[in-house]
Amino acid sequence: MPFLEIIHMSGDSERRELSKQIPVTIGSHASADITIEEPDVEILHCRISWGKSAFEAVSLGTGSIDVNGTPVNKAVLKDGDVLRFGSVDLRFHTEEEADVAGVGVDSASSLKPLTEEVEVRREREERSRPAKPSEDVVDDVEEFDDDDFDGSNEGSLAAGLEALAAESRSGEISSKPKKKSKSSKSSRSSTKSKSRSSSKPASTEKSAPVKPVKAEASPPPASEPKVPEPQPVVSRDDEMSPRLREAMRSSRQRRPGEEDPLRSPLVLGLAGGAVALMLTGAIFYFIAFRQTTQQEFDQAKAVYDEGKFQNAIAAFNEFILLHPRDELSVKAKELLGLARVRQQIESATPKFPEGLDVLRVFIRENSDREADFEALHPEIVTHARKISLEAAVAAGRQFNEDFLRISREARTILNTYSPKDAPPTETLNQIESALRVSEAAILRNNVFKDHVDRMEAALNTEGGEPSPLDALKIRRDLIVRYPTSSPTDRNGFENDKQVVALFNRALTAEKDKVVPIDVEQEAIVEDRTPEADLLTLAFQGRTKIDEISVGKSVIALAKDCLYGVDFVTGEPVWRRVIGLNTPFFPIEEDNLPSVIYFDTNHLELVRLHQTTGQLIWRQRIDDYVSSSPLMVDNTIYLSTDSGRLIAIDLESGQMVGELQFSQPISGAVQLRDEQHLLVAGYEEVLYTVSQRPFECTNVSYLGQAPGSVGAPLLPMGPYMLLIENRTDSATLHLLLAESGTEPIIEVDSARVSGRVIDAPVIRGRDLFVPATGQRIYAFNVSDDPGQPPLTAGPVFEGARMGDVSMSLLTGPNGQVWMATDALNRLQLTTDSLQPDGDPISPGLATQPLKALSGFLLNGRSRPYTSAATFTRTDRESLTSDWQIVLGGRPLASTVRDNGAFNLAVVNEAGHAFRVGDRQLSSGPFLTNASVRLPLHPDLVTPLMGAEMSKNRIAVVCGDPEPRLWMINAAGQIEGSPQLSKPLQAPPCPLGDRVVLPIPGALDFARFSGQSRIRGFQLPTGDESEWEDVAPINDETIVAVSTNGTVRLLKIQTSPSPHLAEVAKLELGSDVSIPVATTDSMIAVADASRKLSLLDTNRLDPIATRQFSDPISTTPVFIGDIILIPQGGKSLLAATTTDLSDVFTIPTNGVPPTGAVEKDSKVVITLQNGQVLYVDLNSHEVTARQSLDATLSDPPFLAEGSVFVFSIDGTLYKLHAPS
Repeated sequence: MPFLEIIHMSGDSERRELSKQIPVTIGSHASADITIEEPDVEILHCRISWGKSAFEAVSLGTGSIDVNGTPVNKAVLKDGDVLRFGSVDLRFHTEEEADVAGVGVDSASSLKPLTEEVEVRREREERSRPAKPSEDVVDDVEEFDDDDFDGSNEGSLAAGLEALAAESRSGEISSKPKKKSKSSKSSRSSTKSKSRSSSKPASTEKSAPVKPVKAEASPPPASEPKVPEPQPVVSRDDEMSPRLREAMRSSRQRRPGEEDPLRSPLVLGLAGGAVALMLTGAIFYFIAFRQTTQQEFDQAKAVYDEGKFQNAIAAFNEFILLHPRDELSVKAKELLGLARVRQQIESATPKFPEGLDVLRVFIRENSDREADFEALHPEIVTHARKISLEAAVAAGRQFNEDFLRISREARTILNTYSPKDAPPTETLNQIESALRVSEAAILRNNVFKDHVDRMEAALNTEGGEPSPLDALKIRRDLIVRYPTSSPTDRNGFENDKQVVALFNRALTAEKDKVVPIDVEQEAIVEDRTPEADLLTLAFQGRTKIDEISVGKSVIALAKDCLYGVDFVTGEPVWRRVIGLNTPFFPIEEDNLPSVIYFDTNHLELVRLHQTTGQLIWRQRIDDYVSSSPLMVDNTIYLSTDSGRLIAIDLESGQMVGELQFSQPISGAVQLRDEQHLLVAGYEEVLYTVSQRPFECTNVSYLGQAPGSVGAPLLPMGPYMLLIENRTDSATLHLLLAESGTEPIIEVDSARVSGRVIDAPVIRGRDLFVPATGQRIYAFNVSDDPGQPPLTAGPVFEGARMGDVSMSLLTGPNGQVWMATDALNRLQLTTDSLQPDGDPISPGLATQPLKALSGFLLNGRSRPYTSAATFTRTDRESLTSDWQIVLGGRPLASTVRDNGAFNLAVVNEAGHAFRVGDRQLSSGPFLTNASVRLPLHPDLVTPLMGAEMSKNRIAVVCGDPEPRLWMINAAGQIEGSPQLSKPLQAPPCPLGDRVVLPIPGALDFARFSGQSRIRGFQLPTGDESEWEDVAPINDETIVAVSTNGTVRLLKIQTSPSPHLAEVAKLELGSDVSIPVATTDSMIAVADASRKLSLLDTNRLDPIATRQFSDPISTTPVFIGDIILIPQGGKSLLAATTTDLSDVFTIPTNGVPPTGAVEKDSKVVITLQNGQVLYVDLNSHEVTARQSLDATLSDPPFLAEGSVFVFSIDGTLYKLHAPS
């Protein structure tokens, strides 16, 4: 019989016999027939079964099987084939070599007595028991052939019995015992013979194997004939002894001719009765056997129905082995497969991957049964549904992504074997819903683990300094993604123990990163003085001239300057240059009184006497300040962009303490206990700082986004208001901040539309929050028990002008003043916040509103100018009694050379001034404007101006009423013609005429007594705009368009006076700065960084040069050289013949404003107020001066001196350099 030889790596071997009826399974699972528990062996790896003509090996898993070293999915086995599973080899054998010898029978041996037959039978029974390998087995059993009973034998059974009895009585025959012989090797193969046992069916595997033995035959007696040697013994079930057979033979020999016993009536009767008895016994046996088989099946199924699948698997396996041909074995195999599936998926801890694999095996093993297999579809659907649904649910609970795959694969099986006419839609929806929930849970868990790992890494100090802010930002990202709706909410991570522990570690680490710095830096008490005489032009007007100054000054801010203005008269008292973009409006200290401001030009904190403007001290900060300082307990606390909190003594200006934070911080505010300060970080946290000692005592978490805190913190009794801006809204955080020893906690919040960038204000319990879009939100703040801390009130909706600065000031009885694009008074009632009267003082607010002695001090700028108008307004009547206009940049000026200094100038606010030697020497302010242009109240576009011939100035305005004013050298208006269209570029002089660059044309302004000259029209379809128009001489001008077209135009007299184009040149690139001209040369720079020198006859190129840096301002001709600004980096001097280098002056990133030649030197002014003197012979800088101001215009010569204007309208007369 074929068998498998199982060879282990250790050399041990086993055998497993094969049957055509029962397949053999191989796998790592305990239910396999041959179990090999190794990683490379699948649960059910292989099946070996009879395949009609030979045994076959088939793969049951996802991989292949190794047959003779080759991976295959199916193989027909031949003798000697080796199958490898891990470290175990299975060798296939077709048959075992027979080692069976014939058993000889002594024909001359006599019959033994009956007692001896009994002994022989006992010996047989003993030999049928298992014997030790060393024992000899005695076999005196001779094969009993069927030939002994056929009809050709002459003897009969009765005669044999009679002869045996006679022989026994006579005692003539004696028997000798046979010699013992060793048993041969057992074999389970049978050989056909003539014996009766060879015709019987083969015994089942349950039967014990019979080992055939060799018997030594004794030599026959000499007196008897030689008998043929009998055939080898195959079966040992015959109980008839050789003596009985010999007696039968002897009797036949002794009674020749006797009739055939089979024809005897007695024998026939006995035979018929025996047959009947056999049939009856067979019937009863079949009935009993069938009952026993059904009982065994029912018992196994009962175990299956009880859910004891391990026992059911064993019971069904045993049933199939005992009854392989029974019709119940098919059902047993089905239930066996289902038991294996259910064993995996219905345990306390279901094994879904194994269950799915076993279900697939079940499908493969039964799929060839066609109609019978269809009956199994409901079972397959049931188990596939269970695997798919429960695996989908378990995937989310166990965060097992592999279960998602298992669920989807089981869902495919469910779809495949479900009825086509009744798809399981509801079940599929349940599975899909469970998959989505589990996918979300797995993603949530993965996100959680990733964020926790990143927080750990950020707080890990092994790789360097910890980054607690990074850890807090990672936490914020996590809880924003999975927020916690309540303290018991398990979907959020805010209260997760691991997250909380890391959160506390981060706060502690951030507190440790706030480092105190020992510093004692003395203040500077010497003031800076510019090397020039100066005169500030500022228009001032008042309605009450009988009031007398009391020596009290208020402060006003315009451009880069801070002004002291007399409170009663509105006259300017002092001026200090503090730089552009000051981080906070200067604060006033009432004891001295004094003013504290930050100088952005020198990065210094400065304290001035408010009445006189004299310097008290200045302290070097060497850093940009982030917000307004806090002044408490004679100490100033200043926050910087680099995260420094500096403590400065108010009286001496000495720097007495410093804390370095890990990030930029807001301005400090004092807590209610008056011993601690609170500052907000650029992101995430708040810091509590004790004043003495000066150190950080606590870090509180708020989670504000980077740079989201724009408005200053506002203390409100026990509360602190912090406003966090979003894209188009803001969140008000009401914080409980009574003591510096406890963390700051949020007690309430509110959301408003628009961003909050200006300071909120509070009066009593009424809180007013300004937001972009001219909105004001009113709230009620309460610390009463049982009352909400923050209650929303009415909202005021303004003109929605965007991010316009807004200043609020509260008054009694619910009054609120608002300065935005005008000054408004609002009235708060229970359910409304509405305007109380019409707005006054139109213009954008330039500084916070201030109330003083029943008046409002208001600074604003009109839409057409950046100059600031500062007024004093009665709080009740909303009428102003004085105003002063500060910071007006000059538009144009002209100097009359008549032996004395005589300057006329018009500034951007439309004020004309005449300056002579007397005004210049009496300084420092000139407030009497010679002319105030009557501008339209709705004017929004800036004024333009230019110097004309005969020491005149032309000023023009745009819509809604375009007009030109001609101002003479005395500062008076000579004419004001109305224009047809607004100008695109400043007006240009052409002799005594004024050329107006209007859209699509160059027109002439007509004054009284002038004849008409027809202007120039652009060709039809040319929509280019004018960038600049400059004079060449009294008859020729050059006009440049923004698209790079240069036109040379002259006045022609024929046929009638008109302006005609005489030459045209396309530069090929846009132009954005004015041109420079002389009588013979034009210099024009374009956007491609190319400078072109053109002649003034036909615009023929003289020289061109390409530069690496852009040309930032208009080049300047100085003799035979041209000064070319190089992007603020340097000023290049080049020849006017070929633009080759002459010399270069570094400007350190500061753009020049212009240059003028004086005494063989070039005086160059830079935007930051630096003045350079360059020798034209040596090309060296021979002197430097600092005006400590921001310059806007080129310098000019008058009466042998160099003059220059700053952006606030201050005229500087430079001293001769030392």
